Amino acid sequence: MKHHGVVASRNNPGKSNENGSIEKSHDLLKNDIRQQLMLRGSNDFSAIAEYEGFLQKIIARRNGTRSDKLSEEIKLLKPLPEKKYYAPEILELTVTKSSTIRIDQVTYSVPSRLIGYSLRAYIYQGEIKLYYGTQLICKMPKIDKSKANAVINYRHIIAGLVRKPRAFTNYHYRDHLFPTIVFRKLYDKLIKTHPVNGTKQYLQILHLAAVNSESEVEVAISLLMEDKITPTINRIKELLYIKSQEKVVVHVDQPVVKQYDSLLELVA
Repeated sequence: MKHHGVVASRNNPGKSNENGSIEKSHDLLKNDIRQQLMLRGSNDFSAIAEYEGFLQKIIARRNGTRSDKLSEEIKLLKPLPEKKYYAPEILELTVTKSSTIRIDQVTYSVPSRLIGYSLRAYIYQGEIKLYYGTQLICKMPKIDKSKANAVINYRHIIAGLVRKPRAFTNYHYRDHLFPTIVFRKLYDKLIKTHPVNGTKQYLQILHLAAVNSESEVEVAISLLMEDKITPTINRIKELLYIKSQEKVVVHVDQPVVKQYDSLLELVA
């Protein structure tokens, strides 16, 4: 806006008629999308990119009727700013002892092996990419600060908490270490039934979920609770072991290589 010397204006909430031309165009576009989805026969898309492509085709068709007017406007447009609007903001960050970084007033967790390292963050509109030197370390979605003040992945920090379970009680982001309501209920139960080492038990179970399968651990917890059995780390491991033993063993016979010699006759 500043580059082109344009003054922005806003209409009052609930007064769409104050910006009628744009609001009506938006309404027609949404109606067009609904119609095209009906003709398509499904609202399911295999990926976001496929849905975006679907929308772009509709927009391109609608904009095609305005190509003459657009050509007139293009002649009057000023040069764009040197910096591309989608160019990322680049920050140099050091990973804290808590295995976190802070970007735009939001705290993000990173793998604990990066504690103390200096990283370069490329901040895009909806994604953050972290580099150590030229190596891409990890990617994560960028969260708007109005929606959350922290994005903590328990897999990043669980190894450190297992070694120091007492730190969990007053851990600032403790609520982020309950992946589902089942884990939250498990923690509350362990604190009641095992007041001495309940926290340690929970962290060991969470670590098991991180290195194995969160969904399988969650199922094991639910089954034990349904049977009125306190889900300790050993009982959960027993269930996971039994389940692994029940997996179907697939045997594939090794082919006889000589049989392929017959193909040479066909080629000849």
